[in-house]
Amino acid sequence: MQKIQEDLQDSSASQGASAVLQEFPKLHQHLPLAQQPRRCLAPGAPAILGAGSEGRAGRHCPAERRLLPSGWQCLGMTGLPPGPAAAADAAEAAQGRRRPAAQPRPARSHSLSAAGERGQSGPPPEWRLPVLRRSVWICGHSIVHWARAWAVSCGLVPNLGLPPGVRVSWFSRRGMRWEELMPLLWEKVATFGPPDILVIQLGENDLANRRSVDLLWNLKRDLDAFAALCPRTTVFWSSFLKRIFWHGAQSCMAIEKTRKLVNRAVARWVRFMYGRDISHDCIRIGDQALYRNDGVHLSDQGNDIWLTSISSSIRDWLQP
Repeated sequence: MQKIQEDLQDSSASQGASAVLQEFPKLHQHLPLAQQPRRCLAPGAPAILGAGSEGRAGRHCPAERRLLPSGWQCLGMTGLPPGPAAAADAAEAAQGRRRPAAQPRPARSHSLSAAGERGQSGPPPEWRLPVLRRSVWICGHSIVHWARAWAVSCGLVPNLGLPPGVRVSWFSRRGMRWEELMPLLWEKVATFGPPDILVIQLGENDLANRRSVDLLWNLKRDLDAFAALCPRTTVFWSSFLKRIFWHGAQSCMAIEKTRKLVNRAVARWVRFMYGRDISHDCIRIGDQALYRNDGVHLSDQGNDIWLTSISSSIRDWLQP
């Protein structure tokens, strides 16, 4: 009789344990992450632990999932076996000793000078590390071509007197039209990657040959496409320059009116796209010394004014 009662108790206990094990996954899903049971890992195969898990030495895993270097495999619901660091801590605690708490390392200064590391003022803003390693592209027609030639003769190449680490690249074609810009940019982006700054001086050659509405629509479409491909690039719109003579134009007054209209619309669009516009107000057709004899291209004095406007705008953008 006693034997039968013991068998019944064992049977009921095993059934109760089975019911608890079946309900256990449902119960611990509602517990907070810190109160959920730890999973035991044993050698044999790699395992991946998520956020909130602990390694062998009690280290907290980062938020992203990572492969444990010890190569443990999930087995049960008990705690992790103590690692070497945990065993050393337990031995010292038994002897009445405790390890000193680890002191945080002091923050390291990223200043480029020893004075900055000693807590002094350090270099000016344009010489700090975030300003370095900037790439600037200047694209356009003959204005860009002759401006680069003037910069070479004045010793302003390679970076137009900008802070060290700023690399300026020139991409120009004499007589270039607007439809030639995007194929050129796609080729250069595929070869060198997107720049930090893109300066565009282009479109004057299209004013006499295209309707202002069509040209403006193409300008906005291409600038929008480039911003979608290179979202980290800041576009600098260099406004259409005045000309004493417009090739192929029936009325210079009508072309001048179209130039102002397109300039205002594109400048507003570029600012809306978080770019910048450069207005060359100092270059006037009344001062013929700024132009060559053809009335289209800039003289050396005009190139100097144009380069000053470009470099000043880039320098302002580089300031923190």
